[in-house]
Amino acid sequence: MTGAASAYYRLAYNLYLIAHNGANIQTRLLNRLRNAEHFPGTFFETQVAAWLIRAGFELDFENESDRSSSHCEFTATHPSSKARFSVEAKSRYPGKDNKNPRRLNVGRQLRLALEKNANHQRLVFLDLNHPVTSEQQAQRILDRTEYRLKSVEGLRIEGQPAPPAYVCITNVSEHYFPEIPQTPIVASFYGFKIPDFLGPFPTIREAVRARERQSEIFMLMRSIETHSRIPSTFDGDLPSSAFSDGTLPRMRIGQFYLVPGPDGNEVPAQLTTATVDTVSREMILGYHDPRTDKAWICKAPMSQAELDDYVQFPDTFFGVHLRQGSKARTPIELFDFMHESYKNTPKEKLLEWMANAPDFDDLKDLSQPELSEIYCERCVYGIVADQERKNSKSSDQRS
Repeated sequence: MTGAASAYYRLAYNLYLIAHNGANIQTRLLNRLRNAEHFPGTFFETQVAAWLIRAGFELDFENESDRSSSHCEFTATHPSSKARFSVEAKSRYPGKDNKNPRRLNVGRQLRLALEKNANHQRLVFLDLNHPVTSEQQAQRILDRTEYRLKSVEGLRIEGQPAPPAYVCITNVSEHYFPEIPQTPIVASFYGFKIPDFLGPFPTIREAVRARERQSEIFMLMRSIETHSRIPSTFDGDLPSSAFSDGTLPRMRIGQFYLVPGPDGNEVPAQLTTATVDTVSREMILGYHDPRTDKAWICKAPMSQAELDDYVQFPDTFFGVHLRQGSKARTPIELFDFMHESYKNTPKEKLLEWMANAPDFDDLKDLSQPELSEIYCERCVYGIVADQERKNSKSSDQRS
């Protein structure tokens, strides 16, 4: 999809989400979209609303005709925790020069956002609106922007220290490249005067506690990462299924299919587990026949459309959330992976594995949840230390 088509469908889908989820699309909002001067900022406002809706938040738009005081764009409420955020969206006006990232005046945009009255914890979205064509270029601009935000934490509003805010820095630039497909869309979160947000933390478990205290924002981060692109279908079905000719069913874990059994004869069996070999372009499918209690594994070829869907949505490709061997990029991601495996391990087994720990007597008094976290944390520390030793040894050999 070209940049022009993507931008067009993005706006259409944003407006659809806003209307479909019960928020009234005000006439004033549509009028601003029709105004060339106001279009960039209003377009970004619809994008922010769409991101929040897809993350599960409920939106309450402010009355734009109320001129008695300044106010944020809308209030976002998390349905489970009922945490509320005053949301402000600012998009940089590109002006005459789009080639020099040093001109990205995020300090001014942040000030304008923080000057608005807010009844709840502030959540500010700042779009750099800068033309980029590679992930590397986008990352350099994000790094420069975060450095700039750190340098303005002494900002004062009406003589008082500026209030804290969660800041989401984004760059959506597909509209600059109408003929180029798939320009990068990036988003990075920063805790403006919120040191408890992304650390650094002295231990992994303290980082986990901080994440729990701010779970709504971390959920939003994951959702934006997952939903940066507009979907190909309104109901969320995968394109390879929605646009197929119907001759082959989509494989969903838990469903029954008529498949060759261990003896080669076709039997109705339940799909219990599955993964994909991307090299051979095959699905590896685990079946179980409840009538005979037999289980076996089959392989099935994949179309290019199915393979494309799997690459983009590996954990949900088979209809349920099934972790598909994604690599842990950080120690806390490695902790999450290990904790998912050991969070229900009996306390006695954990103590058996940690019998040689110097603080074993203290560990015996801990609860199973505490012990499982400590076990996983220490495993991560060991893995990281071992990797650092290997890297150091490899570096010494090269020198």
